Amino acid sequence: MSLEYEKKVREAAFLWLNEVTDYGTESISTSEINSFYFENSTFRLMNPQGGIWKPKSFKAALSIRTGFSAPNKPPKYEDSIGKDGLLYYKYMEGGPDVWGNVALRMACKTGLPLIWFYAIKTGTYLPIYPVFIIKDEPENSQVVVAISDTRSSSFYEPFPEQPIKLYSDQLVKIRLHQPVFRERVILAYKKRCAMCGLNHTELLDAAHIIPDSLEDGLAIVPNGLSLCKIHHAAFDKNIIGIKPNLEISIRADILDEKDGPMLRHGIQS
Repeated sequence: MSLEYEKKVREAAFLWLNEVTDYGTESISTSEINSFYFENSTFRLMNPQGGIWKPKSFKAALSIRTGFSAPNKPPKYEDSIGKDGLLYYKYMEGGPDVWGNVALRMACKTGLPLIWFYAIKTGTYLPIYPVFIIKDEPENSQVVVAISDTRSSSFYEPFPEQPIKLYSDQLVKIRLHQPVFRERVILAYKKRCAMCGLNHTELLDAAHIIPDSLEDGLAIVPNGLSLCKIHHAAFDKNIIGIKPNLEISIRADILDEKDGPMLRHGIQS
């Protein structure tokens, strides 16, 4: 297949992911990932067994995957985000000439974008796209991956010499760490608000118990609460609190306030 065809598949996949994951903000299961249709047939987007996926007819890798590792279990590959905001993605085992690593280099050479599937839990992934391989480091058995900050359907030129604008550290945090934290917390609370039980995930946030601005405010599930947007805002502003015995407490002056049904039923009650 031509590189132009590979570009066409990628652009269609990105548009499809926009629809099914709300522009990369919602997680997706392995079966959903591989239900993508292109030109009237199913087209696999991810390798569920390995980290690199290149369809048989392609020259360049289409996606990379970071698997789920339990908190007390070290990951098989040491993929990491550097201080420069770039992803350092490890080679497939077997040396630089293994097919998967050759496919990574071809993606680097052509400038074709990829999808990075980041595991939230076993079988569930957050898609980060488009990403670009900007450097091959065989001496370190890895490639360097840049994350784009563009989410439209025209986010790249066919074969750019340089990747489009890269994320700063803060944008990487917003694009990767915060959505991963959100998905894991919401799944832990069975996709409901911990206070009111609302089960519309599009209206749920992951609130930090200890603020992330503090040293102990880690983006981990034990430091998270699944809250609907109004209760998240009320929690952050100390209008609502939760006692150690899990009793919800409302600030005294708010309980005395007179207002409409949202305050009465959504907060005071």
